[in-house]
Amino acid sequence: MKLEGVSTSIIVAAKRVFLCQIVLAVGVVLYEVVFGNKLDIESAMLGCAIAMLPALIGFFYSSLKVQRNPNYSLRDLMQMSRVVKLIYTFVAFIVAFRFFMLDNPVILEAYIVTMVGYFLTPFIADSQSEYA
Repeated sequence: MKLEGVSTSIIVAAKRVFLCQIVLAVGVVLYEVVFGNKLDIESAMLGCAIAMLPALIGFFYSSLKVQRNPNYSLRDLMQMSRVVKLIYTFVAFIVAFRFFMLDNPVILEAYIVTMVGYFLTPFIADSQSEYA
């Protein structure tokens, strides 16, 4: 199946996911600003970054693959994006828990709340396209 315009659709989807995650991440960080201390704020920011960056890397990598080969299978692109995201997420958690002296439960809390945005994005209506 030829995927014309898929690279653009991937970028549009990535922007929507990122925007939804930013809204939730700001909420988590503001909660920690009000109710937490400096360590909790730093932990929340790191948890939000761990939730957002691997997904963006996966979207970017899939977009590059489509630009190089427009005949790429959509199923393969989705699987590759998931694998890239999973690997970078595991590496980020290992680095965060091992080398940063932050509050690990707050990192996990911020990660979980921010990841909710990743799953809520398909339910957000978009006026530009019904598919992206």
